[in-house]
Amino acid sequence: MPELPGNVLLAMGFSVITLATAKGVTTAYVAAGRIAKGRNGPVRLRDLVTQDDGTSPDLSKIQMLMWTVIAAVTYLYAVGAALPTFDTCVSTVSFPDIGTALMALMGIGQGAYLGAKIVNSNTVILTTLSPAQGPAGGLVTINGYGFGTTPGSVLFGNAAASLAPGSSSWTDTQIVVIAPAIDPSDNKPFQPGDTVYVSVLLTGTNNQSPTGNSLPFTYAAVAAPAIGAAIAGTTPKWVNFSGTARRIGVTTSGRVTVYIDTAFSAAMQNATALLRNADSIVKANDELFDSRGSPVNVLIWALQGKTDGSAGGDHAACNYSNGGNIEVCVSLENSLRVSALFEAELSECSMGGNLCSQSTGEALSRWCATWIVGKVLSYFETARKWADDGMPDYVNQTLSTDKEDDSIGCGMAFLSWMMSQGHALSAIAQAMVKLGDRGTLAEMYAKITSDSVDNAWPKFQAAVNALPSGVTSDDPFSAKP
Repeated sequence: MPELPGNVLLAMGFSVITLATAKGVTTAYVAAGRIAKGRNGPVRLRDLVTQDDGTSPDLSKIQMLMWTVIAAVTYLYAVGAALPTFDTCVSTVSFPDIGTALMALMGIGQGAYLGAKIVNSNTVILTTLSPAQGPAGGLVTINGYGFGTTPGSVLFGNAAASLAPGSSSWTDTQIVVIAPAIDPSDNKPFQPGDTVYVSVLLTGTNNQSPTGNSLPFTYAAVAAPAIGAAIAGTTPKWVNFSGTARRIGVTTSGRVTVYIDTAFSAAMQNATALLRNADSIVKANDELFDSRGSPVNVLIWALQGKTDGSAGGDHAACNYSNGGNIEVCVSLENSLRVSALFEAELSECSMGGNLCSQSTGEALSRWCATWIVGKVLSYFETARKWADDGMPDYVNQTLSTDKEDDSIGCGMAFLSWMMSQGHALSAIAQAMVKLGDRGTLAEMYAKITSDSVDNAWPKFQAAVNALPSGVTSDDPFSAKP
């Protein structure tokens, strides 16, 4: 009867233990919802080298398989070489043993596989997209596991998506984002039928490499709502617009009514996107100012003849009673820009008559738009100009204008610095509103930090001077993920 050497028995034990442990880990993770098997159906050869999602390569599996095949081929060669020496008259035949070095490599390979499988329980796994097909500017919910609670980044292909407005847009098992409109590879809008892969990047990871699997998302055309008839006597009075406005629709909450210029039907895409997003924007704005606003009307049109959003927005006053009829510039290339302009004007309504036409109020409104909708207002960036102009001190003084770039740029950079120090935009906004028109950024700093008002400017100035690349955007301290 053949005798099996110790290393051969040990190798067999390796295989049995690895198989049983791996199966147990996978079963437990699937049952707990921590990973998702990529498919159902017959076993395929590529499953030997792919992760549990059935699609992505698994380097630990590849390494284990490689050393196992090398060991098997080496051993079979040894057995073949020993066959001529076997004595059939002897009752006990000894098979060749497996070399210690090869055994060590097999053990390392299988140990690495199990270790990676256990450690990878924290790897990001995307299970479903809802919807998996939809228009640019629409909300997309990413379901999965391992996202953590600190917001990272979401990519649609190579296009960064903005988080949906609201404090619960990023949880460990769900992320809600707004499908980006522009493909950065050619700077053109995504077209219906375009399919991209959605991936997640966690904070602190290599921003070039997704930290989990990816799922396909297909862009679809915007389903235009029926255009409501203009109703005589009920059309809002606008600050600048004197044409005929047509009501497109009202959000589910009834708090936002959207209009377009009847002479510019191309604004329909912006209007449809805003109707989808406006309620979540309004809710997030209420949270920032800790107050519930009143219903508003918003008109999308070619303000100042512009069709790229660069003319901004306008309304009559920084309150809801007199300033609730908001005009925003149409943006044919990016509907999110219209949503951001809407939030900038809406936030001014929530300031209750304070900060209106002040440099501090303008900086705050732009940060509200950036925080809630995303970094889509590049036309209005002013912090770099402030730095290039010698960084004049607008921390200790407030200008009675919302059109002076250096004062606004200083405000944008200062609020970026404050948030990077852990101070919430909501706390900043509420403190600034209480300070009123003549309140300074330094006074807001003192109110929130309990530090001396005299320390605001020198500490901020030192932080700016310490920036490795200087001030290159309105968020030089990367306060907004």
